Parts: sequence; structure tokens; C-alpha cells
Amino acid sequence: AAGGRHDRSEFTKQGTWTPRASLEWRADPATTVRAAAGTYSQFPKGWQVNKDFGNPNLKPSFADHAVAGIERRLARWLFARVEAYTKRYRDQIADGDDMTRFTNDMSGDARGVEVLLKENLGERFFGWISYARSRSRRRDGPGQRWHRYEYDQPASATLVASWAPTPAWRVGAKLRYNSGPLVTPNVSRNQAADGEWHGVEGAPYSLRLAPYVRLDLRVERTFRLSRWKLNLYGEVLNALNRANPAGLEYSIDSSETRETDNFPRIP
Repeated sequence: AAGGRHDRSEFTKQGTWTPRASLEWRADPATTVRAAAGTYSQFPKGWQVNKDFGNPNLKPSFADHAVAGIERRLARWLFARVEAYTKRYRDQIADGDDMTRFTNDMSGDARGVEVLLKENLGERFFGWISYARSRSRRRDGPGQRWHRYEYDQPASATLVASWAPTPAWRVGAKLRYNSGPLVTPNVSRNQAADGEWHGVEGAPYSLRLAPYVRLDLRVERTFRLSRWKLNLYGEVLNALNRANPAGLEYSIDSSETRETDNFPRIP
């Protein structure tokens, strides 16, 4: 299939045409190959084109996507999928200088591959595991150096399982792993003329914190009545009570550093 999409912003008085295409081929009853490509657009926000503190000459941002994958049923109850993708970001909005608060000078790219294995034995048990490798970068302007994107995650994995020992009871678990978040660290500090200390930042998003690991558990009880059904469940989020780092905090004089964590165990 092939087509296109037209979008228009009445606020910025801008319009975009973006093409899309997809292809699906059934190689045999158990194997399907898919591919798709397209361009997507996003208009500037109202405050970004404000004539007083923005840039009324901003253009829409664009992203070119392409993905290809293969799906195969390995057995009656076992399914596998492999996908690879690439993305290119154009005319992304970045902070400019004092005269032009925003520009379309930022660009970027992302690429990766994901593997999924899914098992389904009917109502009694199902589960799946996925693993992905990826890279995401940004460049703030022409001629500038590439740097890792704030939300870049080189590795991520998810394991999900759900089992019903009886028609009324079901237990499940979800284990998630992600590469740790990126932060911009202070590499030194200096003292101003008024005596206050200020941190000196290093390269953008050049420090990666510890990985994110989280285990969630769930128990569910189903009550089946004559005309309706009632589900009661209990969950424990972050059952391992792992202190997954979310970012860094610095003391007022930038002499001490402390990690901030995500949420603790929550029943």
C-alpha cells in the first residue's frame, strides 16, 4: 500500500505533505515479511513561534522512518518476530541565540533491532520475552559534534509470564531491564566574584547511570456469577525494592553529588 498525508496548522499557517508506504509478503503459511517507510511531521508549538520570545520563522520538523521485519510461527504455541528500524530527524527545533530563541538547526538519527519470542498455551499460560539494541543521537547544529540523545537506551529487555493454576486464580510477573539514564555531569566548579560556587557542566549526556531493573508481581482472583464477573487483584511494583537511579542532584556549592532514585517497592 502507498499513500500520503496532508496536515495544516491554522495557528502557524503552515502545511506539510508526507508520503507513506508499506509492504507485506506471506512467504509461506508460517512466515510473513513486512516493511514500511514514511515521513512524519510536527508543527512548532505556539510559544516557540511567539514574536516576542520565540521565532515566528520556525518551520515544521520532520522524521523519516523505515522498518523491516519477519514473523514466523515456530510451533502451534510459539511465535517469533525480528524487526530492524532506522529514523532520520530533520529540521528539529533547538535553542538558538538571544536574537533567535529557537531554530530548525537540530538533526538526529536512531536505529535499532528488536527480537520478540512469544508463547501461548491457551488460557492456562502465556508469556513473552523481548530484547532490543538501539542507538539514538542528536546534533545541535551544522558542523557541531554528534552527542547521545537524552533518552538513548542501548539495551532493553522485558520478560512477562502469566499462569492460571485454576480458572479462578491467575498469577503473573513482569521483569524489565533498561540501560541507565543519561545525565550531563559537572566536571568541575568555579567561584564567582561574589564568592558563590557554580558547577561547570561536561559534555551533554556523557554520563550513564546504573541500569534500571524492575520486577512487578500480580495475583488475580475471578468470581464468576450468573450474569456478571468480578476481578480482584493485588500487585507489588518494584518487588525487589531496587533503588533505580533517575538523575543527579548537586549541593548548592556543587561540591557534593547525590543520585535521585525512582519509586521504591509499592504494594
